[in-house]
Amino acid sequence: MLTWAKQLLAETQVNEQIRQDVNEGMEKHQREFVLRQQLAAIRKELGEDQDNPSTDYRAKLADTTLPDKVR
Repeated sequence: MLTWAKQLLAETQVNEQIRQDVNEGMEKHQREFVLRQQLAAIRKELGEDQDNPSTDYRAKLADTTLPDKVR
C-alpha cells in the first residue's frame, strides 16, 4: 500500500510539473505575441511599416560599402 501511494504521489508531482511548464510556455508565447502586435501597431502609426520593402532595401544598402558608381 505504501509503495502504491509513493508511486501515485510521484506521478501526480510529475503531472503537476508538466502542467506548470506548459502553462509558463504558453504565457510566454502569448506575451510575446501581444508585444509583437503592439510594436507593429506603433510602427504603423509612425509610418515605419516593415511591410514596405523599399525601407528594408535602403537600410541594407546603407549598411553595405559599395563604390559610388554602384550606389
